[in-house]
Amino acid sequence: MSIGLTASTILSKGTLEQKQRWLPGLATFEKIGAWAITEPDSGSDAFGGMKSYVRRDGDDYVLNGQKTFITNGPCADTIVVYAKLDEGDGVDRRERKVLTFVLDSGMAGLTQSKPVKKMGMNSSPTGELFFDNVRLGPDRLLGEQSDGKDSARESFSYERMGVAALSLGIINECHRLCVDYAKNRTLWGQEIGRFQLIQLKLAKMEVAPRWRWKPCSCSVATVTWPNTASSSWRGTPSR
Repeated sequence: MSIGLTASTILSKGTLEQKQRWLPGLATFEKIGAWAITEPDSGSDAFGGMKSYVRRDGDDYVLNGQKTFITNGPCADTIVVYAKLDEGDGVDRRERKVLTFVLDSGMAGLTQSKPVKKMGMNSSPTGELFFDNVRLGPDRLLGEQSDGKDSARESFSYERMGVAALSLGIINECHRLCVDYAKNRTLWGQEIGRFQLIQLKLAKMEVAPRWRWKPCSCSVATVTWPNTASSSWRGTPSR
């Protein structure tokens, strides 16, 4: 997150001064980054449903709103935030321009929640951000006054690749843990991995990630279970 989304957004949209100000800390991991776009009422409809907004006040901007499910939100030092520009001209909220800003932790009006409780990925803290009249100077605006929607869409592409790789890693680890459990958990005098139903479940877990995007006409008919707990498990598919 610190490099893939936070730093990359500053790198692609920031001025030389902004890059010198925020990128060194992110690149050396001295600073933790967050990238905030998701809100309680805007998930897939990130731009249309966005309610966080900024209003001009002289040369500054004043930010109000809330972000949720923000990776590194509770502990981030540098936060890239997307918000709608409210010019007070009656333009429909869905049609307003999206601006991008860089915030630092500890700014007046910025509240970072405690990490939310999750079922998994607990090494990656997730939380909420609250903005109550956060004053932002023009030096914190990325891309001057260009619409931030295009840069956000580009960032989504990088994020999706990372999430796909992360998901495959989680699947592989879950499969490994299940196999280990099936080898060591005994029932009626034998490892549960010797039962056909358990073997079928493990076989499906093995095959599914590899065949997710390919047509497959095979079905698992027989499974070979090792005699020793140290052996690796293998499923034998048959047509």
